[in-house]
Amino acid sequence: TYVSERVTDFLGYTPADLIGKSPKELMSEEEMNRVSQNFTKCVHNRSAISDFEHWKQAKNGEIRWFLSNGVPLLNETGELTGFRGLDKDITERKQIEQKTRALNRVLNTLRRVNQVMLDGSDEQSLISEYVRVLIDVGEYPRVFILLFNESDAAVKFFAQAGLDDSFQKLLEDYSNGQLPICIERCLRNRRPEIISESHAECVTCALFDEQENRIGAAIPLISRDTIKGVLY
Repeated sequence: TYVSERVTDFLGYTPADLIGKSPKELMSEEEMNRVSQNFTKCVHNRSAISDFEHWKQAKNGEIRWFLSNGVPLLNETGELTGFRGLDKDITERKQIEQKTRALNRVLNTLRRVNQVMLDGSDEQSLISEYVRVLIDVGEYPRVFILLFNESDAAVKFFAQAGLDDSFQKLLEDYSNGQLPICIERCLRNRRPEIISESHAECVTCALFDEQENRIGAAIPLISRDTIKGVLY
């Protein structure tokens, strides 16, 4: 087994760290199963590994994406003895793709939300319908909307889906003056805050799930230059 010295630049491990290390130690079980299925197919067919995208977790916990290509190695009798190949770091490209998908989803969802505003009636019905649109159209697994009192900024109405206990914790944190960092930024800057990956400050958030690769957005709801609430 040979591991290039450049692996340190990508994953933070030395070649010696990785020789003898199982790939499953660098990825989730789901990703390991996907990689194994592709590799098993190549072994069975004695075929090349062609432009296969997969991710590994670096030593510092960061997710790094790679594009793999390789050719089968056969001995003089035609028996498969291994593969020789290269991995190319495509993390930056994948991050751009994720952000683009997130922005497109936000834009498509906002179009539907605008239509709901035109067709809606009372305030509580409106925000409940917003949540339905975000789940059905935006395909977001977790959604909430908070509307604030203009006088004291307390939560006036809310609707949520997919959050359960974490949403109750979020309301408690808000009443104590604590907000998730993404929501705090969107309200302070008065513009959407796109979430493409978790950061160190996310760990203490009521919405944080260390097993989830989050792509989403926190959007301030502004009317007549006044922030009326937040959509997440």
